[in-house]
Amino acid sequence: MQFTDFGGRGPELHFAHANAYPPGSYRQLLEPLAASHRVSCIHWLPLVKPDHHPHFRNWHELIPDLVEFIESELHPPILAAGHSMGAVVTMMTAARRPDLFRALALIDPVLLPLKKTLPLRLAPERWKTRVPIVRKALNRPNRWDSREAAFAFHRRARAFARIGDEALWDYIRAGTRESGDGGFTLAFPREWEAKIYATCPWAWPDLKRCSVPMLAIRGALSEVVPDPTWSRWQRMHPEAQYMDIHDAGHLVPLQRPGEVASALSDFFAPYE
Repeated sequence: MQFTDFGGRGPELHFAHANAYPPGSYRQLLEPLAASHRVSCIHWLPLVKPDHHPHFRNWHELIPDLVEFIESELHPPILAAGHSMGAVVTMMTAARRPDLFRALALIDPVLLPLKKTLPLRLAPERWKTRVPIVRKALNRPNRWDSREAAFAFHRRARAFARIGDEALWDYIRAGTRESGDGGFTLAFPREWEAKIYATCPWAWPDLKRCSVPMLAIRGALSEVVPDPTWSRWQRMHPEAQYMDIHDAGHLVPLQRPGEVASALSDFFAPYE
């Protein structure tokens, strides 16, 4: 299976990346962790089969890939962390196969209420393209003449305002590839990004039955994990550990990589 090996020696730690953020985007987070862990990161289906998006139905289809990767490339039970979609898929996998995991760190997972996921599940495909976040993904620029041009474009984007230049360059290097015509295009196709948004699951039942020791991290300014979601999570799992990172949003592992890496190291230490 395709994956990025960040190297290191010690307990095995798998990190699951977010929608549209390939593994290399998290270099500043994962390289420090590789000082004391063997760190790897699976390539989700969009990076492996860029043209497969019309056949993708839901995030549950990613679970068998993660199980296969852990069983074939690692030595379970392992430590596991994930961001956004990666956090949700990791958690759903742990709910089904707790034997594969020692502990989980879930960073700003997408825990939408049923009133938002059910309409997406029932709506015809032509309606889903009208959902603002799906439409925005489909309409985002898909080609630049150089990586410098891609960096300049993303540097102006509001979503990357709290991300430093070094982390943004990591994202550009990981998130673009040569297009064959002298330019650069998205490594994680925008059609896939939109498909992931349009198939977001109702993950609360899986979270409720997940029994693996858990650390929850959110950016205090995150629109993905607002206060009601954060409170509901804490009522559901009072035994878990919770951490707010101030002056950070949904992209907290790119905005505050050192702080997140320290939190993961401290949390995982008793389980190593």
